[in-house]
Amino acid sequence: MQRVAAVFGDNGSGVRGDMKAVITAILMDPEARRGDDPTQVQANDGHLKEPLLFMLSLLRAGNATSDGTNLNWYASDMRQEPFESPTVFNFYPPNYVIAGTQLWGPEFKIFNSSTSIVRANFVNDLVFGQVAQNTTVDLSPYTGIAGNPAELVDTLGGILMHGGMSDNMRTTVLNTVTSISSNKKRAQTAFYLIASSSQFQVTH
Repeated sequence: MQRVAAVFGDNGSGVRGDMKAVITAILMDPEARRGDDPTQVQANDGHLKEPLLFMLSLLRAGNATSDGTNLNWYASDMRQEPFESPTVFNFYPPNYVIAGTQLWGPEFKIFNSSTSIVRANFVNDLVFGQVAQNTTVDLSPYTGIAGNPAELVDTLGGILMHGGMSDNMRTTVLNTVTSISSNKKRAQTAFYLIASSSQFQVTH
């Protein structure tokens, strides 16, 4: 914030309030770009995916088709029903500090034991069950490579996490799916484990 505020005060040419320079400073700040290289990520980096983006990213990764039925129900239970912000200031305050820390994490204001379970249930319903009658996913691209568990995990890791999966997580997911004989179940399980993980839900 200090670096961006400084650019607002002076864009480097003595101009105050140059929004092009401010936006560039936000997007290109070393802290903001650190996630481009997973080896540079630090424990206090990143932000929690807000519910709508969480859901949409999974629908996209799952090659889903949907008429939207029931999606607002899941979003509401995650405390972010579309167009129903409780105040004009959005679904959560911009200055929220995560309990027990000194870290700002606005999206965590609507994250609790209840909404965390709804998130996991959404992934489970999407992959193993049914979100709604007219919402379907197509995991066949993943089923087609599930005969090679390492390729499956790495492919999903690339699509869902842009290659940011930790070695420990990869080992755990790989060991789990390798123990499953059915390629369909392997693909479903790998998708579920990655999508419901904290490493996926916190974007770097």
